[in-house]
Amino acid sequence: MSDASAGHQSTQRAGDCDQGLAERDGGDAHREQALRPGEGTAQVGTGREMLLDQLREANGHLLLATLRAQTLAEKAAHLAAIVESTDDAVFSTTLELRIKTWNAGAERLYGYTAEEAIELSATVLIPPERTDEFTSVLERITQGEAIGRFETVRVRADGTPIDVAQTISSIKDDEGRIVGVSVIGHDITDAKRTEREREALLRCARDARVEADTANHLKDDFLAMVSHELRTPLNAVLGWARMITSQQLQGHRVEHALEAIERNAGALAVIIDDLLDMSRIVAGKLEFVPGPVDLVAITLAAIEGIRPLASQKRIDLQFPSDPNAAESVHGDAARLQQVIGNLLTNAIKFTPEGGRVEVSLARVGADMEVKVTDTGDGIEPAFLPHVFEQFRQADAGAARRQGGLGLGLALVRQLVELHGGTVHAASEGRGRGATFTVRLPTGQTAAGREPAQGPPIPATSTVHVASQRLDGVSVLVVDDNPDGRTLAEVLLTHHGARVNAVASAHEALRALQTDAPDVLVTDIGLPDEDGYALLRQMRLRHDRFIPAIALTGYGGAEDRRRVRATGFQAHIVKPFEPAELIAAIGSLARAGKSS
Repeated sequence: MSDASAGHQSTQRAGDCDQGLAERDGGDAHREQALRPGEGTAQVGTGREMLLDQLREANGHLLLATLRAQTLAEKAAHLAAIVESTDDAVFSTTLELRIKTWNAGAERLYGYTAEEAIELSATVLIPPERTDEFTSVLERITQGEAIGRFETVRVRADGTPIDVAQTISSIKDDEGRIVGVSVIGHDITDAKRTEREREALLRCARDARVEADTANHLKDDFLAMVSHELRTPLNAVLGWARMITSQQLQGHRVEHALEAIERNAGALAVIIDDLLDMSRIVAGKLEFVPGPVDLVAITLAAIEGIRPLASQKRIDLQFPSDPNAAESVHGDAARLQQVIGNLLTNAIKFTPEGGRVEVSLARVGADMEVKVTDTGDGIEPAFLPHVFEQFRQADAGAARRQGGLGLGLALVRQLVELHGGTVHAASEGRGRGATFTVRLPTGQTAAGREPAQGPPIPATSTVHVASQRLDGVSVLVVDDNPDGRTLAEVLLTHHGARVNAVASAHEALRALQTDAPDVLVTDIGLPDEDGYALLRQMRLRHDRFIPAIALTGYGGAEDRRRVRATGFQAHIVKPFEPAELIAAIGSLARAGKSS
């Protein structure tokens, strides 16, 4: 019914009442006039007006109450529609947490239908680990406090945790007493996921920055260390060489100076080799020639190579294994000898004078185990996890007591892993020595190559230079570096060879037109045409086969492959061992003459 029609009917009822009262009042007036003539008219008129006023006032109150009731009903319906249509989850409970209302948003967020949720305890939405949080919130609500928006975790009907932002307030009756709880929840799962992803990205960025800063710091330290380690032996080489050339030394002092030059030049060569080896390993280009390897033989060779250093420090170097025993593994003999040599060098470096270093071999299951134990400085527990990392040294900095680049043990780990083995360091702390244990499989390598057939590869033995002669052998040497060219010429001439030394490929080709040598020894990096081009042209121009040796500073795996592919018979890397060059020339010359 509309407000207009209701008002019209109320007005009509009031009119009907007025008419009835008038008729009644008229009858009463006649009676009163009959009873009290002269007084009735005034008294009857006043009573009627008063009654009409009262009726009109009551009718107005009724109309106002009706309008108010209709307004409240409309507001309640409007509010219910808003609650039902909102995306947020809205529900209410009693103080005992029994759910009384449950909107469509609550169904979507929590997974319970209204029929399922009504009369359930709201605690089904609380994860066990959040019980204390909810209890605290409920206590604050019962004290009349409104809980503003806060982020928490709730549980869906299927047990899935969800991130929600909730606002909780109390419900009061007409007298102001708290009778229930109203809860509004908003799904923030996507927002929290985005926030976590952002935090993860920020954390990764921070970690990357820290790693980059650490890498830059290590790089700076490494460059400073390389500069120091190169300059120190170079200073000795140049210093002693200048004293010899200026004739400041006499007698045994000259011999001492020459030994110092040789020793420090060897140290420079080791530094360069370590840097190149690590670079090749990182690039995946390290040359690896697998085959059966006699561990006893290569251990003895490594010990003999390091014995002079041990003697200088009066260190007792022990290898109690039976030299005649044959303990074989599959791998690269030169690289495994490098592993043992690096471990021995490290042990002797950090063992004080008069100390002891022991090497042992043992079979452990299907593996061979190599142990290097020393009585030296030991390793702090905090540094043990970093001992095989590149450029890491326990006493890094300008005040460090020991030299080196911090590459020796890093190379050990890389080379051992290339063989499918493991390496482990142990120490009880400072001053208590250290033990390094290498385990190598006795079967095929990690690369999966089948073991080569044939006897174990013995350690390379160094043939003394003086025992080699090249009498009657003609050699063409090509090197654009005057000092290197002169060195080769003097060395080979001293051993009986007839040498023609030139500086370029063009000069070499002209020399070949007049006198074909028994062996060609050439550098690869030449100013006009490189050594590869020289060899190709020599093969085209000469019917007689001339064996060739590449004597070069290019020593990478790719360089070796290219040297072999071009047709060189040998590849010798600078700085070279004189005995190696002389032996290679002698072998090729004899093979050429016998063919």
